[in-house]
Amino acid sequence: MTTTTPQSSVLEQWLPDAVVITDLKNLIHTGSGAHVELDSGMITIPAECDYELVSKAFVEQRFDVGFGSCFRVVVAIGGVSRIDSGVIHAKYCFCTLWYSCARQLITTDFSKEV
Repeated sequence: MTTTTPQSSVLEQWLPDAVVITDLKNLIHTGSGAHVELDSGMITIPAECDYELVSKAFVEQRFDVGFGSCFRVVVAIGGVSRIDSGVIHAKYCFCTLWYSCARQLITTDFSKEV
């Protein structure tokens, strides 16, 4: 559960959680099916699983650094399974999504750790 602040409310208005989750579900469950490639190999994501937003941020940086200013969102696929000493673990994996300032999905990265 996250604490709502004026800043997080503005962030939610600019890039709603529901939009991120829908984009991620569409990405995973179309095309090559429900398979995600991690460094350790392919995993299968069930059609019905939880998607829990872990963090969302607006990153302001120079236009020639990384993606320039953008939104970065981290989602726990399968939900958060446990938290050990502040380290979050997802049931299946995490997905980091980067969005442009125009709210267009730029790229994604799947990993076992955040």
